[in-house]
Amino acid sequence: MKIINARQTLTANGWQEDLQICIDKNGRIVKIGQPTAIPTASVDMLLPAPTNLHSHAFQRAMSGLTEARGPRSKRQFLDLAAVDVSLSRPAHA
Repeated sequence: MKIINARQTLTANGWQEDLQICIDKNGRIVKIGQPTAIPTASVDMLLPAPTNLHSHAFQRAMSGLTEARGPRSKRQFLDLAAVDVSLSRPAHA
């Protein structure tokens, strides 16, 4: 278990001073309160981690729509993988 002492902590009730946060082995907060145990870490300020709300779902709707090189090109983007890369290597003397 991790025990963190924080001089200032942002909680659901606003800023609190001199709190101890206990975190179990799964990374879940199990206790927030006054310091009672020997801490494994001490910090000046502790903020809750923001939730990751970003998504790449919009890219699914675009799938297959952006693979053409241009309006006059019949060559597809994935065809570029077949280009001979040996042409871009310097020749050995």
